[in-house]
Amino acid sequence: AERVGIMYAVGFVSAASASGHRLGLRDAASAARAVCGSSRNARAPGRAHDGVRRRGSSFACAATESKETGTARTIRALASDVDGTLLSTSHNFDPKIAELILEAVDEHEILFFLATGKSRLGALNSLGPPLSTKLGNKSPGVFLQGLIVYGRGGQIVYESTLAAETIAAIIEQAHEENVTWIGYLGDRLIVERHTPLTDSVKIQHEPQPELLSEVMAELGLEKGEALAFNKMLVCNEDPDVIADLRPRFEQKMEPFGAVLTQAIPNQLEILPPGASKGDGVRRLLEHLELDASELMAIGDAENDLEMLSLANVGVAMGNGKESVKEVATWVAPTNNELGAAAAIRKFILDSK
Repeated sequence: AERVGIMYAVGFVSAASASGHRLGLRDAASAARAVCGSSRNARAPGRAHDGVRRRGSSFACAATESKETGTARTIRALASDVDGTLLSTSHNFDPKIAELILEAVDEHEILFFLATGKSRLGALNSLGPPLSTKLGNKSPGVFLQGLIVYGRGGQIVYESTLAAETIAAIIEQAHEENVTWIGYLGDRLIVERHTPLTDSVKIQHEPQPELLSEVMAELGLEKGEALAFNKMLVCNEDPDVIADLRPRFEQKMEPFGAVLTQAIPNQLEILPPGASKGDGVRRLLEHLELDASELMAIGDAENDLEMLSLANVGVAMGNGKESVKEVATWVAPTNNELGAAAAIRKFILDSK
């Protein structure tokens, strides 16, 4: 009985898949290009952008060396992950890191932006004032693993969603595996039922999840519209359960071209084809007319690999995965040892 609402919605998803109907958001086709691929900026139809050329913008003058040539380069922008990077293991944000970021922004004219799997609201909630106040909703940023990119002024310059048939397959497999799923729709989280696991996302500072059965009319599902999540999570209290089911989800998702990645051990994230945090960062750099050689990026997890590889200076956290450390320019102390602060000092504040 508790699945009546979701199965009702899945019926609409399946019907929409057959008819090709969508919620009106674009599909992920334009996200399929590689992180270092075409420089053409693929803004989605109907999405606003400011169109302002900014080649003369004044950013930072923090010099470092290029990965490829060893020649001096100027770091003008800093991209940072949130969980496991800016936040401690207990999901706390140390004010000392905020102070150094604000110093880099205000005194060194560095463009700082978040690049995270979290929603924008969840990321800002994680940081709190004064940094969240400084960034607000009008700053550039890359959220939901690159599936929503905000440009200057806070307008959306790129967005991608999972296809309806992919969402239906994820829900079906989650039911077979007896694991919980969460759908991300911008700053909203949608679930089929509340459990301690779904409600635990509040510990990660994400918004309170909403029941699908209570928002079906608002989302147009009762009129035949299809679910159109940006990304979905499947999760379990035990990380070993997620590790065990990942190959089966990979097999299930293969026909749809969906991307699987992880930022937190007990959560598996499923994204549209070609999506990655690194791709979102690349798109934002194009919008800001900055080059990857002017970027410093900090991260810790599998979902940060492309971003750190893209950046001129890629910093892996000491608590990060070995695969992330292998592509990094430098390995910082752990998140519990304020590794992000050490990286900002080393490559920006002390490089002047």
